[in-house]
Amino acid sequence: MRSVITRARSAVGLVRFAALNIGRVARTPRAFAFLRYTWVVRDPDLTSDLQRAVLWTLACEPSVSGCIVELGAWIGGTTVCLAAASRLAKAGPVYAVDTFAGADPDCQARIGHYGGSTRDLFQRNLQRAGVTASVHVLGTTTVEAARTWSTQAQSPIRLLFIDADHRYARVREDFETWIPHVAHGGVVAWHDYDDAHAGVVQAVDEAVATGVVVNPETVPGLLWAYKR
Repeated sequence: MRSVITRARSAVGLVRFAALNIGRVARTPRAFAFLRYTWVVRDPDLTSDLQRAVLWTLACEPSVSGCIVELGAWIGGTTVCLAAASRLAKAGPVYAVDTFAGADPDCQARIGHYGGSTRDLFQRNLQRAGVTASVHVLGTTTVEAARTWSTQAQSPIRLLFIDADHRYARVREDFETWIPHVAHGGVVAWHDYDDAHAGVVQAVDEAVATGVVVNPETVPGLLWAYKR
């Protein structure tokens, strides 16, 4: 039943996003900027172009003021997208939280291809995109970063993108520790909301069920909602 609901949400969200938001991304000069930054980092295991289009729109047209926090940066694909869009909108910096050593078993299995850490490649990708100055890197665990957040920045979070450890308990913990720092009306987005990541789906569905975040929308592999 859950997989049916997930697919239904994605189908509806895909149609709604296409109908309401593609036009925003397509506006000049945003169209050229989006295409440029989408192609800076290419990796089949990262976000799809559609998912990046959603993130670009959310970052480029903020619902409230504040900064962006990304939990799980890997090699910088979405970091570049979020930072470029936010800079274009003159809407504040991005804080990227990652140990760059691989959090969950899937990442740990791939980390050897990057010499045990993705930090150097992440920094090179930011430099290639020209967004280094717009990104503040917090090289620690997501939970530790949440605990010390008040000393890291004095602004609320307008967009929280959760894409770190994909195990159920960790996804739930990331939401619970970071949601107090998100501004009312701000966005929380989760990556890998799909049948291949049951732990993510369960944690996200439970988060939405609490009523702390409302009006969820999805496209395949991504769900976002707004803090009440």
